[in-house]
Amino acid sequence: MRKFTLIAAALTATLISNAQTPVSHLPGVTVTASGNYAPASNAKDFSLCNFWNAGTYNGWLIINLGAPTDINEITWWNQMNPNGSVTTELVQVSQDGVSWTTVMNNSGLYHFNGQEWHIEFPVPYEDMQYIRITRSGSPSWFAIREFVVNDPYYLSNMYVGMKPKVLNAAGRPAEIDTTSLPQTIYCSKASTYQWKKDGVNIAGATNQSLEVTEPGAYTCAVTYPFTCAGVVTESDAAPLPLTLLRFDAVLGKGAVSLVWETADEVNLSHFEIERSEDVRHFSTIATVAATNAQHANYNVVDKYLPDAHNVYYRLKQVNADGTITYSTVKKVKLYQEQKGYLYPNPAQDKVTVKYDKEFPVTHTDVSDVTGRSMGIFTLSKDNTIDISTWSPGIYYVRLYNGSQFISVQKLVVR
Repeated sequence: MRKFTLIAAALTATLISNAQTPVSHLPGVTVTASGNYAPASNAKDFSLCNFWNAGTYNGWLIINLGAPTDINEITWWNQMNPNGSVTTELVQVSQDGVSWTTVMNNSGLYHFNGQEWHIEFPVPYEDMQYIRITRSGSPSWFAIREFVVNDPYYLSNMYVGMKPKVLNAAGRPAEIDTTSLPQTIYCSKASTYQWKKDGVNIAGATNQSLEVTEPGAYTCAVTYPFTCAGVVTESDAAPLPLTLLRFDAVLGKGAVSLVWETADEVNLSHFEIERSEDVRHFSTIATVAATNAQHANYNVVDKYLPDAHNVYYRLKQVNADGTITYSTVKKVKLYQEQKGYLYPNPAQDKVTVKYDKEFPVTHTDVSDVTGRSMGIFTLSKDNTIDISTWSPGIYYVRLYNGSQFISVQKLVVR
């Protein structure tokens, strides 16, 4: 799904004058790679002349940003042979260049020349200094032509040879709004422009901006001031984008129901439900194929809940071209503190189970951090548990009233 937004004429804005700078040109940035990292002799910003050739198998590229950086979004562009090959591509970030966190896995997806990959993170990865891309697969070679961290597609420039963007005044790919016409849209910077509506040239529409007065699929064809990739190209036609009408996470009896509703799905591959306990590290718990229907409802049930007070869910929308969009993050409270807690905590010799009269505790089921069971303990008259023989460490104490589960508490034993 490719999408753009028509921006209302009532919203006045000045075109951003700062040029988007590829990360390989920024001061303090260094690049190491397997294969060949080859800045061309005529390299210029926005020319696609810089590239990394990973070779055939197990190629890697590491970008050192030069200082700890909060990473909000990453964009890069492919070049490869043969075009349209399936490859494995991992994108990872790190604070120290030793321990890596995977933020995107493009395994098994088709990769194409000029293809753009763009990911935004609902919660930034804080204080990261390194970004690594690792690739393996059957192509004779594959490369990254350019790489950008955190910046939008500024209107003042774009990369030569890449498809131009239809943008709003902030330099962001826009979403169609047909309720407030007329509206103004912009094409990313080039030498010449020709706007089209539904594939047909609009007479006299040869400026970077275009005022739109009626609904339609608008594109811009451009030429660039100099060549490196040597391509004269046109932006993709812009169908109505996917509309995520709602995404809810609701706790039921021992499970969380994830429900979402969409409208106007176009060129959408699939959805992934991702779960986290810390709003930092998300993992995929379910994948659902997209229907590409005008209106659709989806439902996934998470039955295997972690031992945590809160869990967080987000919906990952994967388009047919590999681009990704995330929903907002939904928080679900699994256990309520008022339904039982331990005192003192940390503890040494004994611990007392405190609880509301509405949720009386009869016994506990205890495990250590490895999941090894410490046994089931029936409460004494004073609601205490003898822990004098337990080794120092962290334990998870599950509270029950008969067969009814109440909550789980983390206990630190000194």
